Amino acid sequence: MAIDSLGNLYVIDTNNHRIQKFDNDGQFIMEWGTPGVPSRLAIDSNDILYVTDNGNGRVQKFNTIGQSVGTIAEGQLSFPVGIDVDSSDNVYVAESGASGNI
Repeated sequence: MAIDSLGNLYVIDTNNHRIQKFDNDGQFIMEWGTPGVPSRLAIDSNDILYVTDNGNGRVQKFNTIGQSVGTIAEGQLSFPVGIDVDSSDNVYVAESGASGNI
């Protein structure tokens, strides 16, 4: 789960390959997804969501309305299982495989 600058909550629904967005009152707003296995997410200071995709060994980037704004580390991760963004918007990814450095 992650919360954006407006207080909206984003939840990973791994089994249904989607991300769900709720407002700060808990009301459902929208959902989106792409083929893959989303498992974790983090959000940066610009409200860009970073989503680990275990099934495709990548991290996808989305804006707050579900539009893809890129992919990082595609093909460089063997099984990404964790992600975080620090206060300088550096992205850290943990993986359970040993595919090399990104």
